[in-house]
Amino acid sequence: MKMVKTKLGSLTLIAASIDDAAAWCLLAVLTAIAQAKSVINGLYTGILGVLFVLIIFYIVKPLLKKLGNRVEAIGRLNQGDFAVILLLILTCAIYTDYIGIYSVFGGFILGIASPRGKVFLKEINEKFTYIVVVFLLPIFFTFSGLNTDLTGIFNLNLLIPAFVIIVVSIIGKYIGCMLFMKKMGFSWRESSAIGGLMNARGLMLLIVLNIGLSYNMITHDLYSILVLMTVITTMLAMPIYKYSMGKRQKAGSKSSQKLDYSGP
Repeated sequence: MKMVKTKLGSLTLIAASIDDAAAWCLLAVLTAIAQAKSVINGLYTGILGVLFVLIIFYIVKPLLKKLGNRVEAIGRLNQGDFAVILLLILTCAIYTDYIGIYSVFGGFILGIASPRGKVFLKEINEKFTYIVVVFLLPIFFTFSGLNTDLTGIFNLNLLIPAFVIIVVSIIGKYIGCMLFMKKMGFSWRESSAIGGLMNARGLMLLIVLNIGLSYNMITHDLYSILVLMTVITTMLAMPIYKYSMGKRQKAGSKSSQKLDYSGP
């Protein structure tokens, strides 16, 4: 929809990024608790997790900054630097998995500490996109599909909880975001559009659900219900946005105009 540099698009992306960051931190705590067999083990995992974060931000981040500056200077990411980044990702994932925090958390923290130069980000995106989208993502969705059994949901004992979860999830994000944005001074149409976009769970929740299932924190029935909720809320995002904005998305309202980056 080419909304990245619009007022509504930028606001939604920032809010979603904060939402995801908070979710990853909470997920790290939950997986540590799930893996810990005692209070001592949980404390041990927490200490090692904090140590990992400190090492990344105070040792690895300065080194990555130098690498990023070199990439910006030469205008490309060479094979050696790419190999270093790939090894760092794998090392962080292996370490966090070893101490009892899911491996994704290691990559997430490394991503936060990575440089933000235009050339660096462009090179990283280009080099990882094909690997992730063509190879890893289909495997992930296949794995998710194999763990999902929607036939059991038609059982009355599961159909009612599924309905309740879907309704509560929509009220919690769509209605919640819409009412807050209206209170902040946005129009009802703009508030509804942002609420609809924020309501989409997307890939993030599928990752969380697979983690929960692998750590036996949720049952297969609950997993299937939450996958269904994820799919439904994600599919609703664009219809809600288009219906909310109506003709304004074509006419180019103030909220859909591009942001001006020419200021100080």
